[in-house]
Amino acid sequence: MTKALLGTGVVRIVRCSTSLNPTPPPILPLPPHNSANSAQLFTMAGWVYRENRVPHYQREFQKHDGLRLWEKSRGKFLVPAYKVILFTSFGCSMYMMGRLVLGHKTWFGKN
Repeated sequence: MTKALLGTGVVRIVRCSTSLNPTPPPILPLPPHNSANSAQLFTMAGWVYRENRVPHYQREFQKHDGLRLWEKSRGKFLVPAYKVILFTSFGCSMYMMGRLVLGHKTWFGKN
């Protein structure tokens, strides 16, 4: 079943045929566009009447260029710096844990 808006604010239900007939149900026109009706029509239930930006964002982020999202624009500079800090701190932690196991409490020397 399909719902169709009428000019009086009443919803009319149109039955869809389930037979082998391939013709779709008729599309009813929108109510007349006047100032009293248009404010309700395009602002009800959180809808905003504006340009659809989905195709633009799909072209931007789904280029199938083999790069992940974080490897694109800002990722060229942030991800390598993050990896350097991550692996350096991990390596330093492993080095000092190894020294503590051997009984040394400083970075260098015998103490």
